[in-house]
Amino acid sequence: MISWRSWVRVPTGSLDTFHENTKRWFERSLGTPTAVQEAAWPAIASGDHTLVSAPTGTGKTLAAFLVFIDRLMEMARQGSLRQELYLIYVSPLRSLASDIRENLRKPLEGILREAELSKAVDGTGSGIERGSGGISHEELLMAAKGPGLRTDQRFETDRGLANVSRGNQGKGQTGLTVAVRTSDTPQSERRRMVKSPPHILITTPESLFLMLTGRSGQSVLRTARWIIIDEVHAMIDTKRGAHLSLSLARLDKLCPKPLQRIGLSATIDPLETAAQWLSPEPVTIVAPKMHKEVELVVTSPSFEKAPLKDAAWQEIAESVYRYCQEARSVIAFMDARAYAEKLAYYVNQLGGEGFARTHHGSISKEQRLEVEDALRRGELRLLCATSSMELGIDVGEIDQVFQVGCPRSISGTMQRLGRSGHNPNRVSIMRIFARASSEGLYSGLAAEVVRRGGIEKCRPPRLCLDVLAQHLVSMATDGGYTLDEVMEILRRAYPFRDVTKEDVKDVLRMLAGDYEHDRDIPVRPRVLYDRVHERVEGDTYSRMLAVSAGGTIPDKGLYAVRTEDGVKLGELDEEFVFEAREGDKFLLGSFAWQISDIRKDTVVVRQSSPTGARPPFWKGEIRGRRIETGFAYGEILRDLNKAHKTGSLLQALSRLGLDERAAESAQGFIKNQLAVTHALPDDRTIIIEHFRDETGTHQMMVHSVFGRPINEPLAILATEAAKRHLNANINYVVDDDGFLLFPYEDRPLPEGLLHSILPESARPVLEAALPATPLFNMAFRYNAGRALMMGVRKGGRQPLWVQRLRSAEMLDSLVRHEEHPLIRETRRECLEDYWDLPGTELILNKIRSGGIRVLEMRLDSPSPMSLPLRHRTEGALVYDYWPTPSGIHVAVQESLDRTQMIPPAPEQLARVSERARLPESEKELHSQLMVEGDMIAGEVDVPIEWLEALAAEERAKYIEPGLWIAAEHADEYDAALLQGDMNARTH
Repeated sequence: MISWRSWVRVPTGSLDTFHENTKRWFERSLGTPTAVQEAAWPAIASGDHTLVSAPTGTGKTLAAFLVFIDRLMEMARQGSLRQELYLIYVSPLRSLASDIRENLRKPLEGILREAELSKAVDGTGSGIERGSGGISHEELLMAAKGPGLRTDQRFETDRGLANVSRGNQGKGQTGLTVAVRTSDTPQSERRRMVKSPPHILITTPESLFLMLTGRSGQSVLRTARWIIIDEVHAMIDTKRGAHLSLSLARLDKLCPKPLQRIGLSATIDPLETAAQWLSPEPVTIVAPKMHKEVELVVTSPSFEKAPLKDAAWQEIAESVYRYCQEARSVIAFMDARAYAEKLAYYVNQLGGEGFARTHHGSISKEQRLEVEDALRRGELRLLCATSSMELGIDVGEIDQVFQVGCPRSISGTMQRLGRSGHNPNRVSIMRIFARASSEGLYSGLAAEVVRRGGIEKCRPPRLCLDVLAQHLVSMATDGGYTLDEVMEILRRAYPFRDVTKEDVKDVLRMLAGDYEHDRDIPVRPRVLYDRVHERVEGDTYSRMLAVSAGGTIPDKGLYAVRTEDGVKLGELDEEFVFEAREGDKFLLGSFAWQISDIRKDTVVVRQSSPTGARPPFWKGEIRGRRIETGFAYGEILRDLNKAHKTGSLLQALSRLGLDERAAESAQGFIKNQLAVTHALPDDRTIIIEHFRDETGTHQMMVHSVFGRPINEPLAILATEAAKRHLNANINYVVDDDGFLLFPYEDRPLPEGLLHSILPESARPVLEAALPATPLFNMAFRYNAGRALMMGVRKGGRQPLWVQRLRSAEMLDSLVRHEEHPLIRETRRECLEDYWDLPGTELILNKIRSGGIRVLEMRLDSPSPMSLPLRHRTEGALVYDYWPTPSGIHVAVQESLDRTQMIPPAPEQLARVSERARLPESEKELHSQLMVEGDMIAGEVDVPIEWLEALAAEERAKYIEPGLWIAAEHADEYDAALLQGDMNARTH
């Protein structure tokens, strides 16, 4: 059940919810509550689970915190406040967590000050009401300075622990404590937190998980009553959000009763799905209708410096620098870290070193904090950032926001836009700098969709068996659990609502090593799984796994960058370092560095002049345009096509927000495209071009506005259809605007490929083709790491090539086990999260029904819209390691299969048979029986009492001739020894 709070102001006055001290502080400091606060406070105060969704700068954070701060202070006044945890705040960013701690100073200090002023008037400390007697604020301050009264409330910050302390009142001293627990929190602070838990804990999803894993952390958490989850929109569509959802369900089980959950989100759609993700119980949705003035302008270079290197970037830098002269603080957003470094470099050429700084995930925490502080103090004129600055990190007033390049998502654009004109009554301004004519057009499309208020729909991932595996190991480390207890927890976590008991058993069998044992591979179990009694426990290895690899952020084998004095500056991609040499210069954090040494885990550098320095490259994941945004873009493109026919194209482009130069450039691009294809791709049209490239090779370009999650599966389906016709090896490249097929042999691709694809065949064909794609291999590696199947993550950098090799070996051994949890999860994630299978089926159905027409043509030369993908085919050919014809692939595979039938040498068998360690308990002995199948009495030096105890618990059996076996294997041994089943004998 979901209830809605009216977005009309509450007639009775929402501030009446609070104590007089809190109410007076708010009125003096902030004045009138926002619509969000007025609607949220009654819901939160009544104990409802509440989802608060509103644009940036509308007071969501204070709306969530103030009710609980007021309640805790009331408990302090009454003497019932114990030194234990009451409120948890979860932030997706460590820096945002630190911001929240600092921002809590204002209400805590302010409300305490109001209490002191109240005592000054009353003279007894009873805090009587005031305000009706005509006493001014200044008079109250003077009264507070009288004998025996102090106004300097104590607020201490000690290495992350903030303590607000009030004077003696009632029974001894009372106060509120606020602590931050992240990976940056020192061990001494963590120990202090266990001995004296804070009243308010600020943490991240990963640190919350680690606290749930250990008993000391659980002792802090078990008294919590309320929890605030910030930036819901940033986590709901990710496995990080699924991981947090399961932590929340475990937290509910740990505490005396389920916590009241408050979710804070930017604009999100659909709200009902977000509410279901937030809590299994009824949720009150607070989403006031708010009108926010926005201004988006698209501009582009004149390209007068075209012969120069990076001419467009230099001209954009000049424009950015010029606009910065009119503003105090500006943030320029880019969609790649290398671009942020490049823009800062060129702007600093004009404004001097330090005029522009960068902020992204590959810069060290210390460097990011330094930049944030400089921006907050008004000392930094321009910050060049990636999505790391989209979320609500407090950096003070920002005058303007720039976007360099076409925005990749509408919701991200709205978040970035909200950085400017942060308060509700100010206009948010964004200037979008296009680097090419086509980019100017698509930037205008994005700007128009933002003005219309369209955002991508949230799609929380489901099942997430890799995340489930990680939590199952974590839960096993503290006394264990039964399968029924797991199912109770899963029912309270939205992403796991479809997980069955059999799914959990499959995951546990994977963690216990059953799949390796079936192939006679000895492996240490990650959990101790009693299949007879459906109970799971852990050992020291389980704890090591859970603690060392907790969380969902994959290990990408990055190199640390340090100065010769050991100061960490950031991180570099392994492939960039592989291509670098000592003496090379690169840009990081807007400064130039020269490599002095490359070590196993570290690149050692010294500061250098920027001459000859280049921005590094980092390989990231691109999720792509959502289908609803593709339809919106297509509708606007259809209108532009009509405007061209009526001679009003330039005016239509201007209405999209393109300035004169950008509009003229985009108009020329559209006219050139129409001159070749006579139509534009739109929400009702897909255009296919057949042509030869400069070398004479046949290529097929498919223009589709529906985004990469649709275009990539369409490309695979079209590739497989073409292979059936040509019996040739065919490759493809893909982006948000279409895909391009190119065969390795000089044969033309057939027409009508999209019409030949049956919608009902899409799933089986894609599932069959998936394991050969780079996406499947990458997702499998990430999932294996999250599921703790790659072993304990040791200290130091694990090279990416080692991770890839181990993952490839594991995938090769499991690829035929279609129901293995990792294979199932990787297949689901590719089809549902990276791609959009239902959307692909929708497009295929529209093609067959005529709802989407396919215009297919043969051209002498490709159209302008095909250029970006044509340039990428060169890179695909250079880095494609599998250009071998399909017949050789089959022959090599058959040879490998025959090789695997060669019996191993005796010394190999001896090495496999060696035991790395003896079992140290009855549970480990049972696991060894599961691994090795059977054991002769006296074969292993363990107490006979362990075997007898396992037999008494029905977890082990003694059978003739003199064998001890796990009870779970009894049916197989019966079939092999008594019934003569040959399959059972060879198993």
